Amino acid sequence: MILFDLHFSFTTPLVFILALALHIFADFNLQGLLANFKQKNWWIKECSSTKTYLKYKYDYIISGIIHAFFWSCFTFLPILYFTLYDVFERIEIPFIGNTPIFVLAIIGIIVTNTGIHYFIDDLKANKFKINLWQDQLAHVVQIGLTIYFIIFCIRLGWM
Repeated sequence: MILFDLHFSFTTPLVFILALALHIFADFNLQGLLANFKQKNWWIKECSSTKTYLKYKYDYIISGIIHAFFWSCFTFLPILYFTLYDVFERIEIPFIGNTPIFVLAIIGIIVTNTGIHYFIDDLKANKFKINLWQDQLAHVVQIGLTIYFIIFCIRLGWM
């Protein structure tokens, strides 16, 4: 069955470890002010007057999306590098119109992972439904599933 007959090379564990290291770096070292900005409670506390709060009421959302986008791009650098290496090894690269399919796939992967990361972080930072342990475990699973999905797409010839 094709789901279990995936391309697996010595680089796959390396890619996962590199993505995990970049995930930790992006989530804990590079957030800076975004760590506060993506929390709705921070905006409520900082904007004490109702008029000021109403002006910035949804700024925590864009801050969370910015963090999630940065995280997605940064964490998936090794995945994207090895994916492009694998794609460019082939003689024939599939296209949709004038755009190589792998470009559309990479954009889709980054946008999807941005949405997933934002959703998970929002559950932790604003809805208080999960703790840090669950948040980090969800991101590790997210990274693993993304690698699996890319390998699956490469195997099917979509990338």
